[in-house]
Order: sequence, then C-alpha cells, then structure tokens
Amino acid sequence: MKDLRQFIKTTIREFLNENHNSHLVEVIPNKYVYHTSNPIFRDKISKEGLIQKGKSESWLSDTKIDGKVIFVVNSNKKKYFFDSTYDDDIYQIDTTKLNNKWYNDPNFDSDELHLITFENIPLNSIKLIYKGSFSLDESINIENPTSDEYNDIIVNGEKVGYIILSPARKEYYWVDVNLPNPLAIVDIKILNQFRGKNYMKETMNWLYNFAKENGYKSLFLRVDDDSEISQDTLFKIYQKYGFSVYRTTDDEDDIFMYKLL
Repeated sequence: MKDLRQFIKTTIREFLNENHNSHLVEVIPNKYVYHTSNPIFRDKISKEGLIQKGKSESWLSDTKIDGKVIFVVNSNKKKYFFDSTYDDDIYQIDTTKLNNKWYNDPNFDSDELHLITFENIPLNSIKLIYKGSFSLDESINIENPTSDEYNDIIVNGEKVGYIILSPARKEYYWVDVNLPNPLAIVDIKILNQFRGKNYMKETMNWLYNFAKENGYKSLFLRVDDDSEISQDTLFKIYQKYGFSVYRTTDDEDDIFMYKLL
C-alpha cells in the first residue's frame, strides 16, 4: 500500500510538472552530466543522493521554472559549471543508470548545455569527483549584526569568535570617511582554539555577502596599535583580504583601511 501511494504521488507530481512547464524542451543528455554543491551538504548527499530543491531553498525566485529540480551541466568543461564564488563540491552523474527526463534550463540561452530534471538522483548514479572547501556561509549565525555590540560568531551551535559592526560614519565620526555607504568592522576575532580552521576567511566571506545584501557599498576598519596581535600582522591580514590603506591618524598610531564591494 505504501508503494502504491508513493507511485500515485510521484505520478501526480510528474503530471503537474509537465503541465506547468510545457514550455520546456526535453533533451537527451550525455552519458555524464555534472552538478555542483556547497560542501556543507556533502554528508546529506552521501546518505540520500541528490534531491530536487525549489525556489525558496536553492535558486532565484524569478527563474522560469515551476516545481523542484536539480540543475546540471551537460559538459565536463569546468568553465560551464555553476560558480557560486565558493569552492564547491563537484558530482559526476551517470545518466545511463537513470530513467530521468531532462530539459533545457530556460534560464540560459545555451542549447542543451545547462539542464534540469524534476526527479531525484540516487546514490548509485553519482560520484563525488572533486571535494571543495567547507563554507561557513550557510551555517554561520550572527545575532543582530548591525548593532554596535559584541555579536557571537556561532558555527554548528558553538561560539568560535565574535564581531562588532556599525555604520562607519557613526563609529568613526571624527574621521572624514569619504566612501560609498561604508560599514565599519569595529572588532572581529576568532578564538584561539579555533584559529587555523579557515573561520576568519569564511567569516569575511559571510561579511561581504551580508554587507552587499544590506545595501553597503564598502567596508571600513581601524588597525589598532594596542591589539593582542601586532599592528603589522593585522595590516598584512587585512591586505590579504583585499583592504587598502585609507589614511593614518594625525599621530600615526592607528591605520584606517577600506574595501569597496
């Protein structure tokens, strides 16, 4: 009975997908197609295979698709792979082991290069061919990030550091911050026991995205001379993240840096 109910549900879902997406063009894929995914989903995929996702879960709300799908590239050339700006996992999918229907992705003009399927892809049809780097962007949690208070950086329920953010012209009111809509990094720290695990790098990636999503056009910070980390070391760290010197204070004890977004 359970199998019958599942068959009926699947049949109805496929019928609705075909009717709502009658504009889609069905294609025959190559033997291998390729799917990219954030490494934080690797464990889930290793147990469940690839599961279709909808607009609210993984892709743009204005896409020309109704229903849950899996996106793939019908080529082994990396230049065509989806680039999320992170170091993603890459899965090879053997389409000869599947009965899935494949369609051109209507969000692209390229013919039979970017494809979608409305059906799940089981474990026996996928192979992880490249392991990307773990990204905090999907799991990091910072409460009230625009308040000028200490905000814990939480990863998987554990505090790994803290950050203070504030509008730059409010925080450094005595400085002529002539930058487009600047957000100040007042303080940021990864706790000693969590250093060396890319948490700083990924927190900065989170910060870039957060600032852009909230309308900020630049980042601004002061390299203190009284930090537990030497000023020279801090200066080099921020240079590595793309910050440039904005100006020094009159007594040249502190250095201000900025980054345009």
